[in-house]
Amino acid sequence: NELDILVISLGMVHDVKSGYEFIVSRGPNFIAEVKVYKVIDANHSACEIKLKQAPIEIGDTVSIKK
Repeated sequence: NELDILVISLGMVHDVKSGYEFIVSRGPNFIAEVKVYKVIDANHSACEIKLKQAPIEIGDTVSIKK
C-alpha cells in the first residue's frame, strides 16, 4: 500500500516481538523485507516494509530473516 505497512498473520502466540525482521516470498521468489513495529494481538503484527521488489499479495509466505 502507499504507507508501506503490512499486517502479517503472526503475533503473540507465535512469540513475535517488535523489531523482528521477516522475508516475504512467493515460491522461490523474494518479494520484500519487513520489520515488525507493533504486535497487534495473538495472531497479527504490523510491519514496516523496508525493501520491496514486487507487489505483496495475500497468500505470500512470511519467514524469519536469517
